Amino acid sequence: MPKSPPEALPPEGWEPHRLLNLGLVEHAPHLPVGFIACDPRAVARRLISAEHELLDRTVRRLHRLPALEFLAGHFEPHRMYSGPGSEFLPTGEEMNGRIGTALAAARSELCTSQPAPPEKRDPTVRKLGRQRGRKALSQGLTHRALYNSAALADEDTASYVARLLEAGGEARVTAARVPRMVIIDSTHLFIDNVLSEEHSEPDAGWHVTDRAVVAWARSVYDMFWWQATRWQDLDPAAGEVTSTDLQRRILRELEASYSQAQAGHRLTPPLSERAVHKVLAELREALGMKSMYQVMVWWGRTPERELP
Repeated sequence: MPKSPPEALPPEGWEPHRLLNLGLVEHAPHLPVGFIACDPRAVARRLISAEHELLDRTVRRLHRLPALEFLAGHFEPHRMYSGPGSEFLPTGEEMNGRIGTALAAARSELCTSQPAPPEKRDPTVRKLGRQRGRKALSQGLTHRALYNSAALADEDTASYVARLLEAGGEARVTAARVPRMVIIDSTHLFIDNVLSEEHSEPDAGWHVTDRAVVAWARSVYDMFWWQATRWQDLDPAAGEVTSTDLQRRILRELEASYSQAQAGHRLTPPLSERAVHKVLAELREALGMKSMYQVMVWWGRTPERELP
């Protein structure tokens, strides 16, 4: 009877766990090595079968994923956060085109703010802004327009605002530094390019659709809006303005804690303290008041503070 070949012992420190997990060896306590090898062909067939089953389950799951994508249409209107919610529009043409597209689909309101004096705004952009205002009112939208106080003295702007008010729109005036923005339906926010001015046109900007950011911008707009004065309450054409431009400039200097002498020197062209005193005396008499303390109290409350 031939002798069986001597059993080769595994190298010292070998770990059988991976072979056991694959099923390539089994425990054999009666053998010196403690394990016995299994047929690798059977092991391979079993592993291939397991992988096929796993692939089959994966394919079935992938087949169901489009149904989850479909649910996004129900989720979107109610989500409380947004993904990437802003897009840079590098040219004024793209910016105005996007505003026009958003306005065409608007359902409730258009809110705008124009912090720059009329003479510093591009005539083409001003024309587009007015066209948007008329379009919003023709669509039955609520339209609010917030202007820099310098706009009161601009005949072209005053004429447009008169028609806007007549058509049911609202306009207010403020001397505050309001950021330029366009808000449509509290869903679309258009702002200037405040990140970088490099390689950017003057009227380039950002289209923001993130719900939280647009809601915050709307709250900022409302804050400026309710602190501003109605256009019709300040319209010089109404003949109800008591103070002159020079008087208001002096009062702003006094409000900033300068004396009458200092205020006169800060004006352009400068005035003497005596001239400043005379100008303020004329205002005090026009108001029917007896002291400058009364005039300053009036100045703190009057809508004429918003006039240029």
